[in-house]
This record gives sequence, structure tokens and C-alpha cells, in this order.
Amino acid sequence: MSTRRTKFQLAPILILTISGQASADAPVGRYVIESDIVTDVETGLVWARSVSPNLLTYTNGVAYCSGLSVAGRSWRLPTVFELMSLVDRSRSVSTIDPAAFPNTPIADSYWTSTPYATSGRMLVRFEWGHGNGAQPTESKRVRCVSDCATAPETDAVLCANNQKTCGETSTRQACGPTKTVYCGGCAPLELCVTERGPSADSSCRTVCDSDQICGSSRACAGSVAGSAPVCGTLISENGACSATSSSDDLCDSGPRADGQAALACIGSTCQWQCEDGTTCSDGGCMCPAP
Repeated sequence: MSTRRTKFQLAPILILTISGQASADAPVGRYVIESDIVTDVETGLVWARSVSPNLLTYTNGVAYCSGLSVAGRSWRLPTVFELMSLVDRSRSVSTIDPAAFPNTPIADSYWTSTPYATSGRMLVRFEWGHGNGAQPTESKRVRCVSDCATAPETDAVLCANNQKTCGETSTRQACGPTKTVYCGGCAPLELCVTERGPSADSSCRTVCDSDQICGSSRACAGSVAGSAPVCGTLISENGACSATSSSDDLCDSGPRADGQAALACIGSTCQWQCEDGTTCSDGGCMCPAP
């Protein structure tokens, strides 16, 4: 397993910060800006430049977008993946382009249509470029999106397995080091996470909450209404494993030397443990000879 640790930031990576990046840095000339709308040439999505003037419940947010009359287009709430595609972590203070999207209250959270926990919906906050979830009766801000603009036919061939741009389960980029277009590369509730470093790669990761991303091929262990779900494998600075699972392979220990402790799921956390059951404080500690 890889010893890299990332944190999803939907801040510092989902996690959503989705750490890896849940979205790549915005390239120069990415947006076509008009008076009331912005077209993202990478994703093909068309965005309303203005946000809702007031905080709205989820139901009222849906109604606000469906009733929006801008540029003769039909509008809707974006998915968390679509809204996260606007996040540019090369920026400080605000992670959204102020020229394309002026007057964006960055301290407010924004509704998305993506389900969260039992009955909630996922949110995105542009102050840090991450998100979490909320119940639909809470009041949040809304930024509306319109269906994809006409994309060049050549975009389709850049996506793996004949995937088209701007799909419901799309992420900012396809999973793979050479893909830069907006492809439906990951399953629902997954994000394409690009890790930092000289050996950086991209992979689809299961999103569990704003600060957690499950490792490859892992699943969320479940959640309790009103609280954040937990991951079997947590990719973050302070690793933890699911309290609902006792499987040691949910702890990512990475390669180790003979006699060196390995991560094991003990109680609700990943701890360094020797074969004889003793624990130690870090991965460099050596176990007694058998």
C-alpha cells in the first residue's frame, strides 16, 4: 500500500479535500464571462454569476434555481462534484475566481443536489474549498448551474471508455495523469483525487465526509443520522479506522521492514501493533524478535 496521506477538502482533501486535490488549479482563460453567466470551457457547465440573495432551505433552493430566469436557460442545483469543480486551491482567502464570480459570500455554505447521510444534502464552502452535509430544513446559499454547453466533439475521445463530458457522476478530471477534461470517470459519491509529490497519481476515492476519503476499493462504513460517516481507511494526517470494523486491512500501513510494527485496527483507531499484540507509538518502532 502507499504510505502517502492525503486529506480531502471539499480543504486539504473531499477530502470532499477531498491531501489530494478534489479539483485542479484553474487554468488561464478557463472561463468565458458574460454579464449574467459564466461558461466553464473545461467542464462545459454554464453558471449563473449571481448567487441567491438570501439563505434558503434545500427545497426553496431547488425552487429558486428552477424558477431562475437568466439568459433564456433552464437552471438547477449542481451536484457536489459540479460545484467543487469551481474550487481553485491556488488562491488564498477565497477558492473561487472573483473575476468570474464576483460578490460570492465565501463564508456561507452552498447547497448541492448530492445526498448526504440519511436525508441531508452535501454542501460546498468557498472560503476553504471544502464541504460537509446538512439537513434540508437548514438555510444555505445557492449557486445555480445550467446543463452543459455544446462541447467540441474531440472532448469525448479524451475520456476513457467513451465517457462523455459533464455527466451526473463527473469529476473535474478523468482519473489518469493525462486526462484534463471533465469526464464521468468516477462512480456516484466518489471523487477523482490527485495526490501531491513527484510520484503523484490520480484515483477514484469514496467520499465519506468533508475531511475523509476512503482508500482505493474501500467503502464507507456507514453513518448515524446527524453525524459524519466514517471511512474504513482514512487518508489524512491523523489516521483513524472505522469503529464498526475490526479488519486490519482497513488500516493503511504501507511497506515495512521485517520486525517493524504494522498498523492494526484496535478499537476505533489504527494503531501500530506487533505480532505479539503489543503496541507502540509510531511506524518506526521495532518489534521484539519472535
